[in-house]
Amino acid sequence: MIGWVSWASWALKRGSKMIKAMYRVEFISNNGENRYGVVVFEMGRILGGDGACVYVGTYEIENGLLKVNVKVTNDCKAINSIFGEMSICHLNGEAKVPNDEVLIKEFTVHGTMIENPARKMAVKFTRRA
Repeated sequence: MIGWVSWASWALKRGSKMIKAMYRVEFISNNGENRYGVVVFEMGRILGGDGACVYVGTYEIENGLLKVNVKVTNDCKAINSIFGEMSICHLNGEAKVPNDEVLIKEFTVHGTMIENPARKMAVKFTRRA
């Protein structure tokens, strides 16, 4: 793993954050519902899903703030979604990225559903691979 160690050292010297990875996600909505899924952050893109939905979006990190924008498609109408009756919705959110970590292991994004701003979400990301 010499290549990875060299890259991590290079990133640390430049203050870069390594968010590119696979994460388990736990959605917690303000109406008390929870849902779990998996996402991959890679090169500014977010790709993932759970038993009911597919997640496709983008992310950026600027000045220690992670910003996400995700389109959620409920392509399995047989399963209820935490996002309600909509077949498609959009989520925007942000999280502060830890300043003392190069390899980001866990963070929480707080955001809202664009189509229903009263529906707030906290999404906990836990690095898996």
